[in-house]
Amino acid sequence: MSESLSARPEARFALAAPAAIGWEVWRGLALERAVAEVKGMGAAQLEQAFGRSPWSRDKFFLGAIAQEKGAPERLLERIAQLDDPELYEKMGSFWDVMGANRKGLAVMRLVAAHPNAGAAALETLAAKPEAEYVLSDVLRNPKTPMKVLERHFGSTDYLVEWGLALNSNTPPAVLERLSKSANQYTRLNLTNNAATPRPILERLAQDADESLARNARYALERRAKGGAGG
Repeated sequence: MSESLSARPEARFALAAPAAIGWEVWRGLALERAVAEVKGMGAAQLEQAFGRSPWSRDKFFLGAIAQEKGAPERLLERIAQLDDPELYEKMGSFWDVMGANRKGLAVMRLVAAHPNAGAAALETLAAKPEAEYVLSDVLRNPKTPMKVLERHFGSTDYLVEWGLALNSNTPPAVLERLSKSANQYTRLNLTNNAATPRPILERLAQDADESLARNARYALERRAKGGAGG
């Protein structure tokens, strides 16, 4: 008795492939719509979407929420508490689901950089030592508790240095240490920190790296025009 067409492996593949493609297309378009609906939502709507949407654990959907200015502190904290490794990884998609996140920053990096992120969310994110870039963003956030910053004052990890160098709450003594870092981007970040003491900027203005020295001079000029101390 001859084998039926549907029983042959190649036939089953031929039938399954279009169905799989169709499913992915449907899913991609549905996700695009869900992400688009998030744009412009207020705090209450965002919390409802997080609690009720079938996409509420999808990284692209969460990334859209974390990009909204209206995302409230308590919602960002709930996202920070999610235990999903994908939320710490760089994002990218064929579908239009990235919003303004053109660099593909991980969801948790978006949370760490959000103006409404509170101390609790930032402390939660800082407890993930494997999430290096997220930690860097946490350490640059001025809302990060000092007890979190203090744990890293002596670190020579370049990502830690980058974050501390941008934080206006980093103590002058630590900024002084960072100004002598071998990493030029650490020193460059100090020129963008309003709390960097003037003597440090004056020294950086003489740095061997001309780009860095120029930025330090610009920082000094801005302070002179603005009457800033330091």
